[in-house]
Amino acid sequence: MSLGLQGPAYGRCLSSQVFADPQVRALYGKARAALEVDEARQALTGISLTVVGQVEPLTLDRLVDAVRTGADIVYLVCHGALTRQLEPILYLADQAGRTAPVKGSVFAQRLAELPESPRLMVLASCESAGRADASPTLDRAAAHGSLAPLLAEVGVPAVLAMQAEISMETVRLVMPRFFRELLVDGQIDRALAAARGVVRARPEHWVPALFLRLKTTRLWYQPGLKGTENPLSQWRALCQCVHQGKFLPILGPDLDEGLFGGVHALATRIASAHAYPNAEHERADMAKVAQFLSVEHDRGFAHNAVQTGRWS
Repeated sequence: MSLGLQGPAYGRCLSSQVFADPQVRALYGKARAALEVDEARQALTGISLTVVGQVEPLTLDRLVDAVRTGADIVYLVCHGALTRQLEPILYLADQAGRTAPVKGSVFAQRLAELPESPRLMVLASCESAGRADASPTLDRAAAHGSLAPLLAEVGVPAVLAMQAEISMETVRLVMPRFFRELLVDGQIDRALAAARGVVRARPEHWVPALFLRLKTTRLWYQPGLKGTENPLSQWRALCQCVHQGKFLPILGPDLDEGLFGGVHALATRIASAHAYPNAEHERADMAKVAQFLSVEHDRGFAHNAVQTGRWS
């Protein structure tokens, strides 16, 4: 099943999706699946949820299409495994509702083809970050060959995955606390530490693992002036600095994203105008598009296209 979220005012709207496969419904029944959705709603209070896969089978295509509509957090609840050949597998569904194994490499490639990846993927599936019974010589290979690093490689900034088998009961205890803590300040490592504390007495407390590509561990921040409970209390002093010419504004690159589109949109337009020959999912990669223009034309042409948005 899938839950799509629209959330708190941390700059961009926070969106998320939660999925569960047919085996979860088979093991726990419709009542249990409904309870999982209700628990997710309670953990994500203040965020609107859209369920996907609860009525129709959650196929790989349906999952990817749901993420494509825009999801900052993707919460995937399904069975998973890491084979003896160290190949990650997710068990989703086919159109008839039967269990359909999906290779981790295929899933990662489908996400790589999206114009924008989620900020966070939570994989509540066994062995999505490694395998507990791996020998010492295979332990590192199992960790690197699991699904979580594959998702990080294709650009997902943060992945929370399971480095062994984990029971649904442990997931039920950990995830509500994790999401509640995450919504406080976006500090993902702090949220995971608090969630692990809930199950510290259980033998699986060590299983959730975090993979990050972020420079910090904060998924988002709450805009405003720090150091005071009332942000407007510093407004007069700030205005005075502006009038005296003692003010240096630092504008982020996506300040006008709502009006003109962001870097990904600009890269896509430039790529389309110049018949960019690489894969479809690379057309939103500004670095690769600019490199193509530098080779096809020259460095100055590429610089002008990126800086001005004019490429003709």
